[in-house]
Amino acid sequence: ALFGALNKETAEFENVEIIIADALKTKLPQFDKLVSNLPYQICEALMQKLIFVNFKSAVVCVPETFAKAVCVKEGKKEYSRLSFTAQAFFDAKIAGEIAKDSFCPKPRTKSVVLKLAAKTRLGFGGYLIQELLRHSDKKLKNALREAIIFASHNAGGNFGTKRAARAMLKSLNFREELLEKHIAEL
Repeated sequence: ALFGALNKETAEFENVEIIIADALKTKLPQFDKLVSNLPYQICEALMQKLIFVNFKSAVVCVPETFAKAVCVKEGKKEYSRLSFTAQAFFDAKIAGEIAKDSFCPKPRTKSVVLKLAAKTRLGFGGYLIQELLRHSDKKLKNALREAIIFASHNAGGNFGTKRAARAMLKSLNFREELLEKHIAEL
């Protein structure tokens, strides 16, 4: 019902595309900025999807609890995997509250505007962490090799090939089974 009204309101802007679809199932197009009132139940899953998209900024309406989890600083007891992942890719801040009266029907939870700005020029370590998080579904040695290559390309370095990345891992005496055992003990 809103699609027609949104199209009419944004008709004069050639750089606005309105997508009415399931954000988790739709291939997202290239974009610089994202503005959305997200379905609250998909916020975390969509954050995991956004780490694969190259964009400059996002302004989204989310539950306050989600925004606080994204923004909490390392060292606080509320710091989580979500906090770590979001902060590896984005500078995040809560821009303001949204009154419950702004919604129909009124939600039970507090809502806020969350601003995300993509991090750029991170240095080798920052790019390495980003790429490791993107490859969390791969075997550790393969994810680490790909992350070394990605970080080397983006931050400058001598490990831009698979052969060079493997040699680096070998020189560090990297043994995947020991690292996995250590992680399991944590």
